[in-house]
Amino acid sequence: MDGFLKSVGGAWSSLTEKYPQLTQLEERVVTLLPRLSPEHVIQLGPKRYRVIRTLGEGGYSTVYLVRELSERSGDLGTAPAEPPGPDLALKQIFLAGPEEEQRAAAEVRLLQSLAHPNIIRLLESTVTDVDTPSGPRRAALLLFPAYQHGSAWDAVHRAAAPPPLRTVLSIFIQLCAALEAVHAAGLSHRDVKPQNLLMEARPGATPRTVLMDLGSAGPAAVPVRDRGHALELQEEAEAHCTAPYRAPELWEVVPGTVLTEKVDVWAAGCVLYCLAYRESPFERATGTTGGSLKLAILNGGCTFPEEPKHLACLQPLIRACLEQDPSRRPSAAEAKLMAQTLLEEAVRDPVGGLEGAGGPLAHLTARASPVAGLEGTGVAGPGAL
Repeated sequence: MDGFLKSVGGAWSSLTEKYPQLTQLEERVVTLLPRLSPEHVIQLGPKRYRVIRTLGEGGYSTVYLVRELSERSGDLGTAPAEPPGPDLALKQIFLAGPEEEQRAAAEVRLLQSLAHPNIIRLLESTVTDVDTPSGPRRAALLLFPAYQHGSAWDAVHRAAAPPPLRTVLSIFIQLCAALEAVHAAGLSHRDVKPQNLLMEARPGATPRTVLMDLGSAGPAAVPVRDRGHALELQEEAEAHCTAPYRAPELWEVVPGTVLTEKVDVWAAGCVLYCLAYRESPFERATGTTGGSLKLAILNGGCTFPEEPKHLACLQPLIRACLEQDPSRRPSAAEAKLMAQTLLEEAVRDPVGGLEGAGGPLAHLTARASPVAGLEGTGVAGPGAL
């Protein structure tokens, strides 16, 4: 089933974009993937972990909440001789063939190389045969800390009221910091979205934001050789980059161009919009007009609702990230600096800085480049990383 899902990934993405009702079939197919039942025990290195429940799943992997069993734990159904260990998150990636195994190995290497407070920390990993109801399956197991407060997507949709400006900016600044680290490693995340931002509550402070799921990461700069290569990259994006957050240059890859890490900046702008308005900018556009998501993204059809007014000052920053021309978008470092400037202004002027539609970034809309005027601030110039 995993091989089937992967082989039709790009075509299926196009079909569901045209025919949204097919997503119901997709959900039914995903439910057929092998799952580990609660109380299942997994051996990972010298330690054992008991499955508590499923946290999330997709076409290629499932994430479980697991609990470490102590060395002197009894059999299942009996009380452990020692208190159980902490709850953790176990990502199980089913490996249908060499390509999936290489992708999982690349994700592990990348996670091991990135030590950053805003990037999820890999605790342990292995490739092994996992017993499932349908028989043994080859799988990669990746163990992470568990973030019980869920994702930024969960936080947005649980909230009864729009979030404070400072909270939105704090999340965005931390996302940009994580992307800086990824880009500095010569890579692009390629699937930035609210569901991939985990939240950790901190007493007396805004939540810590942690970027996860680097399984779609690739080189920061990819020269597009020819038409065949362009179609190959386009199909890969359809399979691995979530459509509402996918940059226009990934929807129609042009031979002779270079795909860059600016696809992540586009996605970060969509995330910022979602944090403010509870949906991605182009889902809102298609919901209003009934049009195609792809056409809305390619045409730059981003509009803003009138409410909440205290978040209207984010609009110039969002527009800067959603420039159609990647070379005109800020880098992750520059976007972070813009957000920090806006946050500092809000702190200095808690009334005007939180409510006005102008704000300290309003001047960006009148500039030829969204990064103009940043020279000398210690932030790299346009296109530099």
